[in-house]
Amino acid sequence: MEIKVLERDDRNMRLLIQGADAPFMNALRRTIIAEVPCMAIDEVVIIENSSVLQDEIIAHRLGLIPLKTDLDGYNLPEECSCKSELDATFVEFRSRLMQKQKKKRELSIRGS
Repeated sequence: MEIKVLERDDRNMRLLIQGADAPFMNALRRTIIAEVPCMAIDEVVIIENSSVLQDEIIAHRLGLIPLKTDLDGYNLPEECSCKSELDATFVEFRSRLMQKQKKKRELSIRGS
């Protein structure tokens, strides 16, 4: 097996791997995905939903949105010394949504 680094910067790396079989490459891909820290929307509170989509569908779709995170300013739960303070490992996102009729809606999301 031969590995060649094509590009590398502080956020990305492109590799050319030759002579490896598919199961090994899949295991490598899964390991990389598991080890890269990511933030996702975990809990969604919907106050009023007048759309045709159910609350669970909207929450699921929000959970699929990739969130860019500055990990320097965020405490990872497994590295936090504040075992009793859950808020130190959470980020809250609020958004006001507007419909065509100009009704204001507020969206509040907590992610971990």
